[in-house]
Amino acid sequence: MKNVLLILAMILSNVLWASDVQTSLQEKKAEYYAAEAVKHFKLKDSKKKAIYEAKLALIQAQKEMADKNKSVELKNSEMDQYRRQNVYPYTKKVMDAIGVQWEKLEIFNDKVHPEMNKIK
Repeated sequence: MKNVLLILAMILSNVLWASDVQTSLQEKKAEYYAAEAVKHFKLKDSKKKAIYEAKLALIQAQKEMADKNKSVELKNSEMDQYRRQNVYPYTKKVMDAIGVQWEKLEIFNDKVHPEMNKIK
């Protein structure tokens, strides 16, 4: 019985550690994104926190959607509706935090995302 409890504790600690690593990575990416947005759009540094928080929420929403898609919790036919309800609002928050419309944000994203995705 002790061995089972010990194994269960080890598994749980590994799951928590992996979760912490993933969260830390998401935070680094959001931090990089916010810093680049402030530079690119010539914003005041005071905007960085709002951009960081909006981008972090968007990254987490996108990851949740991807996880649900992988686990087949979401069918392909449900993806568009899920995206509209659960991901797009965070994209809107990023646009609002930066103060741009989608066209300008898309150009910026095309430039910054390849570098941001290299962060490990």
